[in-house]
Amino acid sequence: MLRDERQAALNDVIVACKEAADGYDDAATLIGDPTLAARFSEYGRQRREFAAELEDHIRRLGDLPRTPDADSEAIERLVTHLKAAFSSDERAALLREREDAEAEIGRRVADALDRDLPEETKAVLRRLALAVSEAARHLAAARAGP
Repeated sequence: MLRDERQAALNDVIVACKEAADGYDDAATLIGDPTLAARFSEYGRQRREFAAELEDHIRRLGDLPRTPDADSEAIERLVTHLKAAFSSDERAALLREREDAEAEIGRRVADALDRDLPEETKAVLRRLALAVSEAARHLAAARAGP
């Protein structure tokens, strides 16, 4: 099945959200800070909810949602664990990884918003963009320190 540019862009957002959610779950187990672990879990839950909501929209566009590549995600988790383990500041390394994931979602959302998508889909994408912006601010503040 060939995807049109709208379907491909929306699927890219869905996959980025799912990957970020998995990354948050993994980072929550590594961070060693109960407050940040709870925040990571919350961000993971939010990204899964956005992915699920957007999956409904992709189906309305006549496509099926893609899933993240399991092998690629396993390698990403390994890289994250290694970076954290060998970093002089494990906390900062984990926060930086989460900031990068949010930036990736932001790029994917911006690309999707440039497509000819239904207004209700764009409304979800704009809400996601706001959530990404808020998360990025919190992550950067946490990395900067107390």
